[in-house]
Amino acid sequence: MLEAGGAEPTWRVSARAPRNKYLVVLWRDLLALARTPGRLGRALTWTGCAAVTSGLGVELGGEKRVIGLVLGLLFGYFAVGALAETARLETDDVRRASWSPFRFRTLMLQHAIVPAVLGALLGLLAAVPYAVAGEWWPL
Repeated sequence: MLEAGGAEPTWRVSARAPRNKYLVVLWRDLLALARTPGRLGRALTWTGCAAVTSGLGVELGGEKRVIGLVLGLLFGYFAVGALAETARLETDDVRRASWSPFRFRTLMLQHAIVPAVLGALLGLLAAVPYAVAGEWWPL
């Protein structure tokens, strides 16, 4: 229903920050990813491109195999890079990291957790169609 002002009501989901200081960076990265689902979509697209080019490279064989695998790794790098946007933002302007109780190097290592775990999951997800077809090389 519309309010008297004509604006539609907004739904707000709140997530409480964890009390453990070691989980705060993980929580912020997951929350930022949830607020911008386009980055996850970009990561899925790049992962699909990586799977297709790697698969084509292996099927074609010879010299094209190496080119396909290198392109697949490059596309996988782009996929993980789409997930690591919060770390990039904090390295662009170091003042953005002033909220953190950690040193800058430790903060960047903690920012690597979400892209590494989600990147590995996306990689396994991309290997499923090949595994179903009987090809076990992607795993």
